[in-house]
Amino acid sequence: MTITQNLIKNSKPYWDDYIKHEFVQQLANGTLKLENFQHYLKQ
Repeated sequence: MTITQNLIKNSKPYWDDYIKHEFVQQLANGTLKLENFQHYLKQ
């Protein structure tokens, strides 16, 4: 296994947690409240 393959394999749980997060899901499907998005941008 190459270093890159190993990094991808080991990061999968973190990536899955990120893409399944409620904020990311709402952002993706267009249901995130505008105020939450604006707060995110200000951060």
